Amino acid sequence: MGLLSIGALLILYWSSIGPLLVAVFGRPPAPGGRDEGAGPELGAKLGSLKGIVWVGVGLFVFSLASLMWPPIKAIIGSVTTSAALMLGGVALMVLPTLVVGNELLILGVVVLAVGGWFLAHRHGQLRGIVAASTGNAGTGTGEQKS
Repeated sequence: MGLLSIGALLILYWSSIGPLLVAVFGRPPAPGGRDEGAGPELGAKLGSLKGIVWVGVGLFVFSLASLMWPPIKAIIGSVTTSAALMLGGVALMVLPTLVVGNELLILGVVVLAVGGWFLAHRHGQLRGIVAASTGNAGTGTGEQKS
């Protein structure tokens, strides 16, 4: 019985708060009483984005592909590098609107950070493969174990 009364209270709450949310957060009607829809508004917003934001979107999509698609997964080689790519893409999407005028600096920092992360992980992975194949996996100095 208690569960039914909670459900009824929730339905009553959402039925009364819904119109209030629409009134507060809804768009005002277009002049002339006709609603033009979200298409032209979305097109204008996408058209106003800077090129660096599109680079960020591309980097983000590439990072998602590197998490799932086997050929790119083999090239990237680690999930953490894919996460670094994803964070770099998000930074390129968000930071140009927060720090206006320094887009090239933001791009340079993201390229250095993500590229450094990739090289560090790739170098560590290759060093481990070489150490394991030469029989000195525990030393890390490149000298043979006796």
